[in-house]
Amino acid sequence: MIKIDITHSNFQGHRWAEIRVDPDWTVEKLKEKVYMLAGTSASTMSLCCKVPGKGDVSLADDATTLDAYGVTDMSEVHVTDTDPNSISSANAFTDTSRVEKFQISEEAYQKKSGNARDFLNRLRENRPKAVEKEGGEGKKERPKTPENAAQVYPIGSRCEVQPGGRRGEVAYVGPVEGGSGTFIGVKLDEPLGVNDGRNKAGKRYFDAPDKYGIFARPEKVTVGDFPEKDPFASSDEEEDNGDEF
Repeated sequence: MIKIDITHSNFQGHRWAEIRVDPDWTVEKLKEKVYMLAGTSASTMSLCCKVPGKGDVSLADDATTLDAYGVTDMSEVHVTDTDPNSISSANAFTDTSRVEKFQISEEAYQKKSGNARDFLNRLRENRPKAVEKEGGEGKKERPKTPENAAQVYPIGSRCEVQPGGRRGEVAYVGPVEGGSGTFIGVKLDEPLGVNDGRNKAGKRYFDAPDKYGIFARPEKVTVGDFPEKDPFASSDEEEDNGDEF
């Protein structure tokens, strides 16, 4: 058995890849195979084979074997449908614009139960916070970043980062490649971060040991009198880290 690719004049852009055929098949037998794939009548097929190293070969004699024509593994057979009234002509089977689409009015869809909108409406009633977390209609907008962020978050000032009350010092204020808006780069007191002062692309914005650096949104950072925490203190609080990276 060998594997060949088959293309068709009525199926532009489509290819039946690696179709298994027997070299001892006659052209007539191959046409029967094509009929099963494309629905084209054998009597209206014209076959041409592109044989590696030989070029195009017309498979004109139905009684001749594929091997006699030199059809080998990875050859490509192109089928031309000579019937102008063929049911598969003019991309009839592949042009989705001809397919009648199901349509429903907004009012009728709103009244239906068991659909996605009905599910979200019930979820919004029973678990509004879950809808907000997934980005539903109730999602809150991020607080606006202060225009004087560099003055609000002075480099070297002590700070606390939420969630988790992680403490450290401000090491960078400004945009970070890979994110939008302003970020506060913080060098943490403990290895509770995600980087060493570099972003995901490897660009460095400040120096910190591995896992001691984070880029947090301004609303997550509070500047003030935040001395280093007792390393033996524990916290069971777990929260979402939001836009850190």
